Amino acid sequence: MKKLLEVIALTLVGLSVCFTAGTAIYRWMTQGDEVRCVANEFTFGCATTLGHVLTWVGVLVVVVTLVLWARFRGH
Repeated sequence: MKKLLEVIALTLVGLSVCFTAGTAIYRWMTQGDEVRCVANEFTFGCATTLGHVLTWVGVLVVVVTLVLWARFRGH
């Protein structure tokens, strides 16, 4: 049962990362690499669409690596 929940959780995380990365890539391709800056009482900084794409692709690589490592570490 624990293994099933682990697989479900990792699958949901992977799918959400793929969705977020796909959305960021779509925005990057349609809108270009715009610089967006935010300055308010909660946050401050600038980011680009390409920066978001690279961040989410990096997260996806880490998640896939962890899934593969967890799956094949005992074999």
